[in-house]
This record gives sequence, C-alpha cells and structure tokens, in this order.
Amino acid sequence: MNKIEIIGFHATSQVNVDCIIRDGFIINTKRCNEWLGYGIYLFKYKVDAESWGQGAYYCRPNPKIIKCYVEVEKERYLDLDDPEKLNDYFKYYNELLVALSIENKVIEFKTKEEAMCWGLNIYKRIENIDVIKYTFTGNRTKKIMGYTKNKLGYKYNEVQICISRNDVIVKKEICS
Repeated sequence: MNKIEIIGFHATSQVNVDCIIRDGFIINTKRCNEWLGYGIYLFKYKVDAESWGQGAYYCRPNPKIIKCYVEVEKERYLDLDDPEKLNDYFKYYNELLVALSIENKVIEFKTKEEAMCWGLNIYKRIENIDVIKYTFTGNRTKKIMGYTKNKLGYKYNEVQICISRNDVIVKKEICS
C-alpha cells in the first residue's frame, strides 16, 4: 500500500502536552463546529500552530507545540485542495441533502461550521478517510505574529490537517 507522510504541528497547553505525548490525543466528538469534522487538528507550518496557541484560550498562558509525524494510506487521505476531490465531496454532500429531503427530513445548522462538520464526519465514515487537508485563507497568523502588510494581493493561508485516528500519528515530539 502507498502511504503519504505528513508533518504537522499542534498547539496545546503546558498542562496537556505530557499526557498527549504519552497517551495520545483525545478526539472531541461533542463539538459540532469542527470545520474538517471530528479529529486532531494540525497545521502544516509551525508558525500557524504558534499563532493558534497564542489566540486560543485553552492553550494559555504558556502554549506548547507538538510536532506530529503522520503516515496514512493514500486511499484514506482526502486533499480538499485538489479541485476534483473537493467537487466529489460537494456532489456527495448535495446528494445527501436531496436524499434526506425526499424522506421529508430537514437538517438545519446554526452555522456553516456545523454543516461542514456534519457533512465531513459522514463522508469520512462512508469513504474510510483518516486524514483531511485543506487550506483556509485567513489573517490570524498575520495579525498575531505582526507580519508585514501585503499590498500585492497575496493571501495568508493556513494549511490545516484533520486526523481522525491516533494510530496514523507515528511519532510526536515537543517543539522547542
């Protein structure tokens, strides 16, 4: 089987870091606003994890960064930056909503993040997806890290990776 190797960075609190290194991550299935579904969230770049750690209340007052080495079978990896893969997911999501409406079932979401979480959680189960990657456009890292103003039109992006199972993380280490 072909495997994809990924390195990602996770921000957490000092209190949680030793437990995560020793026992693995806890996947929270209570929050319904995870934009890539339930899972362990990593950033491709350490600076984005540092930015998240500085802004997230549960990482304060002393955020720590964990470097995670991930190995996942190619067919269990979904790259939503690939336009064809993203379109396949959109088609599935829309077909699912149509099927529900035919059965007179209506699902209402409070936020778009709830809709994203719901749809990708189902898609991950049906398609046996363990890892999802997507690039979000955002200015959090730029603002928190005090980056230079950009007058050229380039966007600051954050590549996020959602891991659905601890066992695809083959190694973890605390960043200095």
